[in-house]
Amino acid sequence: MEMQGENKTNGQLVRLSQVDYETEPGQPDLLGWDVADSDSNLIGKLDDMLVDVDTGEILFGSVCYNDKCIAVPLELMFMDEANKQLVLPVSMDELADAPEFTEETEDMQQHVSFWTQLVSDWEEEPVEDEES
Repeated sequence: MEMQGENKTNGQLVRLSQVDYETEPGQPDLLGWDVADSDSNLIGKLDDMLVDVDTGEILFGSVCYNDKCIAVPLELMFMDEANKQLVLPVSMDELADAPEFTEETEDMQQHVSFWTQLVSDWEEEPVEDEES
């Protein structure tokens, strides 16, 4: 991703909606894509993304639903390019306690802590052997 016209500050995150950017050739622009949960239920839309101005790496997506937006680490989303949809490996119930992400949000620590805790709570379910 190429960004133009922003001040580069070490580790600063900026909203993609506030800078001029171009997606890399062959890469989709994910803004506006639907976001679904692990059961394929529509959660909402990808409203914005946070990018590190030094590296150009997109770290978080702002997912908006039910008059609330949450910041989701982009690495947790799976891209379903055929349906122009992003999939989160969580249920709506798991998102109930997610901190709200607003225009005024500057400190991302509560969002990082929420997802770190949620991911650490995930337990791999044992795979059952199917015998014929």
